[in-house]
Amino acid sequence: MEDTPRPATLRDGQSAHLYLSYASIAQSLVAKGLVGKVKLTPVCVDSVGGEHRGDPWIIDPMEWVNR
Repeated sequence: MEDTPRPATLRDGQSAHLYLSYASIAQSLVAKGLVGKVKLTPVCVDSVGGEHRGDPWIIDPMEWVNR
């Protein structure tokens, strides 16, 4: 799977992708001191300032550290 190079300029109907491992996400959260359940919500801001949110995930980063 390939990530979309950033910054990316997208035309209508195009999409961008960023793939991260569970372990990478968990390690980043733990490094910030977030070791209990947290809610992660993907957010994208478009070129005119519109904010687009994905569905939130409720996760415990300690369960993901070794995935």
